[in-house]
Amino acid sequence: MLANCNIWTKLVLYRRPLCDIVSPVINAGSRIEKLREPMPTEKFREAHPHTYERLKQKPQFLFMRARKE
Repeated sequence: MLANCNIWTKLVLYRRPLCDIVSPVINAGSRIEKLREPMPTEKFREAHPHTYERLKQKPQFLFMRARKE
C-alpha cells in the first residue's frame, strides 16, 4: 500500500528478469538512455531499519528512459 494525500492505494509488483523488461524496449526500436534502481535514503533507514535492509537487497522500482530511434 502506498500513502498519497491520505489516500491508500494498492500497488501490484511484478518480479521479472531484467532482460524481460529491457528487450521489448530495444526490439521495438528504442534506445535506452538511462536506467536507474532508486535506493532508500538514510532518512528512511532511520525510520524503517528492517525494511531498509530488504530494499537495499531487492530494489522495488526500476526507472527507464528510452527514445525511439
